[in-house]
Amino acid sequence: MTKHANQPFLAFLKVALLGVSFPLFLTSHNWAQANTKQDNSLVYAQTPAKSTPQASQPAEVKKTTPTQQEKQEKKEKDDYSDVRGSAAKALGNLGNTSETVLQGLLGCLKDDDSGVRGNAAGALGKLGNTSETVLQGLLGCLKDDDDYVRYFAAEALGKLGNTSETVLQGLVGCLKDDDSGVRLRAAEALGKLGKPF
Repeated sequence: MTKHANQPFLAFLKVALLGVSFPLFLTSHNWAQANTKQDNSLVYAQTPAKSTPQASQPAEVKKTTPTQQEKQEKKEKDDYSDVRGSAAKALGNLGNTSETVLQGLLGCLKDDDSGVRGNAAGALGKLGNTSETVLQGLLGCLKDDDDYVRYFAAEALGKLGNTSETVLQGLVGCLKDDDSGVRLRAAEALGKLGKPF
């Protein structure tokens, strides 16, 4: 029975092979022969590729304007800085010298925003706490990059009334500051401490 089933298949295969090969035989084309006929019409014309790459001129740097989302994120960050700065001021005005308040203000001395750091330094001066941690935090602010922070740190150290050698050296160092406001606050602080400079 399998012989009879294979016969129609083989017959179909012979017809298909003959149908494909007969036109090739008539036109004398070989299956492996490539088409060497070239069409020179303009429709298919291509420019030859350059063999050596040319250095392209640098493109002008395109300035991009900030997207609306970036503007919104910056505004929110600025708003949060304002809130943190106002909170630091408010804590100083309350007069509460609990450990939690002091730790919060000392943390604000390390904030990214100079306004927050300056307000925290001013608040620590109002609270009147002369612990070593507070003094070290304010002395660190005397070396801050921003004159606003140095200004309030010098003022705060004057209000605290600590006449330790470290505090005095920090304030005397501020007398050479680039900013006149910082120099003025340092001089006033030294005057309040009753020490000649």
